[in-house]
Amino acid sequence: MKNFSTLSIALILISSTFKLSAQDLQLGKQEIIRDSFYVVHSGEGRYSVTGLSNIYLIKGKNDSVWIFGAGYGNRYGTLPVDSPRDDIAYYGRPSPYRNAIDDARIVDTIIRTNFGISRSRARLMFITPHGHLDHINMEFLSSLCDTIGYNLNALNIFIHRNDYMLASCNKPYCGDTLHPQDNTNPYFGAPFDVPWTSTYINKFKKLGKSGDLCNQIVKTFTSVLGTCYVKKGQPVASGGHTDGTVNIDNPDYKFRIEGAGAGKDCYVDPSWDTFHIHGPVRDSLFLKRFSSASMVKNEQVKIFPNPARDQLNFHLSEGAEDGVITIYNAWGFKIATFTLSAGMSEKISCALWPRGIYSAIFSNKGKTMSKKIVLIE
Repeated sequence: MKNFSTLSIALILISSTFKLSAQDLQLGKQEIIRDSFYVVHSGEGRYSVTGLSNIYLIKGKNDSVWIFGAGYGNRYGTLPVDSPRDDIAYYGRPSPYRNAIDDARIVDTIIRTNFGISRSRARLMFITPHGHLDHINMEFLSSLCDTIGYNLNALNIFIHRNDYMLASCNKPYCGDTLHPQDNTNPYFGAPFDVPWTSTYINKFKKLGKSGDLCNQIVKTFTSVLGTCYVKKGQPVASGGHTDGTVNIDNPDYKFRIEGAGAGKDCYVDPSWDTFHIHGPVRDSLFLKRFSSASMVKNEQVKIFPNPARDQLNFHLSEGAEDGVITIYNAWGFKIATFTLSAGMSEKISCALWPRGIYSAIFSNKGKTMSKKIVLIE
């Protein structure tokens, strides 16, 4: 859990000044695959971003809707005036501009308009990316069921058993009144305000086993995009974000939705597209589906050290064709670009870059290759 205050905060708070597109700001959503796959941005508003926490929606079969992430919840909680007024502010993050009901209304629009499923028929299947408050909270789920009118009886909340106690925390700071802001506290970042009711606690369904390995399949579900696989992420002992983090893989469309805001993750085929739980979705790369014939061999470009702190080294193997390296941050904004020649190396200083996850795209003559870069403290 100690990664939460370093990499995760860096990822979430890189900037509050960059802009989303006008369509994103107006609609509060991005279309990834029409009428099948969408993302709602929690934390978006006032023509700027406080640090997005994404809510992904995939249209399932038989009126099921698979939701990955709950966003930030409400701006204010229910604690007394002399206590922190909401989870987000207490744990050191800026309050979101929108409340849970606003995120839920956008989700409702996608389900009814884009998925063509009525509220009465829809079966909401919520998968918890990991147990922190910006990805699971009763405020969002209650907004959908108790306020908007989705069928509460059909709701399921899936969570890996390793994060069940964290996510279902139902007391202020889960009883740790001495050091609630200590990020070594196993309940650091746990949702509690508003507290879960017994009705929603009973909706939790535990996935997997305590000793599940990285990329262990803990659940599958059928969608209009084919079979999706819920896979275990890295545990904290191996550099992961929480012990119960999960990812969603779709082999048919070759994408992964990562369930961790920071830390090491399990291996994913570098030719796949990766969507993150934080930050705007860079869907242009996904929509331009590269065939295997247009991929640069992954071993031609080496990046070291990785993870890195102060400097990145890029080397292109002998015999390869010259190309261009472009580096993007987790929000898809270009950070650097330079030419890389065969047999040559380039050194780039990254000491002043915010810590977090970046993508390096190598391209030449219409071919491309992508590698993930991690910057650590």
